[in-house]
Amino acid sequence: MIWGKKISYSDFFHQSLIDAVSRLQDDYDACLQTERNLQSGHVNQRFIHSRTMLAKDKQAYLMRQVRLKDVGIRK
Repeated sequence: MIWGKKISYSDFFHQSLIDAVSRLQDDYDACLQTERNLQSGHVNQRFIHSRTMLAKDKQAYLMRQVRLKDVGIRK
């Protein structure tokens, strides 16, 4: 018994397969939308900003290492 209805295993697995295909279709649609956003440049600006921030963090880290080396602290 599933949800108060008596169904056979084949019906249950058939419904599970339909649900799985539906989830795959939703994921595929989301991927297509993401690709359209990337091509339109909507997401590109955020990606470029995050890369810029990462480069600034890396530069700050390297400058800190240089300063530590200058005062004789090695890491």
